[in-house]
Amino acid sequence: MLRSSLFSAVALAITALPTTALAAETGQGSAQFSLGITGFVPVICRASLPGAVITPQSGRTSLGTLREFCNNAAGYKVVASYSPELASGIMTVDGREVLLQPGGSTVIDQSTSAAIASRELTLTMPAGVRQASVSISIQPV
Repeated sequence: MLRSSLFSAVALAITALPTTALAAETGQGSAQFSLGITGFVPVICRASLPGAVITPQSGRTSLGTLREFCNNAAGYKVVASYSPELASGIMTVDGREVLLQPGGSTVIDQSTSAAIASRELTLTMPAGVRQASVSISIQPV
């Protein structure tokens, strides 16, 4: 009887051994740890227009497609900077008209989050203007 009890105890220990080893390998039981990973992503904002030189026409002149990219979680603003003769002109952004203010720069678009967007831009120049310059920039907020 003692011999059979001894064999039963040894058999029970042998079958329990793989389960204990498996628990230790998978992190179950009392041997636990935690791992934290921190990363930093730089803020990158870009705005681009395809054309460098545009021949003005009477009425609206197409400036092309503005491509916006900014990964700033708080958002960004798109600013048109222009020569003084364009003050009181109108920049149309996807059908929305924005009056160009005196001072040489006006916010023409903005976002409250990170975004990638394409917008059609047109420019209606004030009467009598034959030559002017416009540049577009994007700024994180």
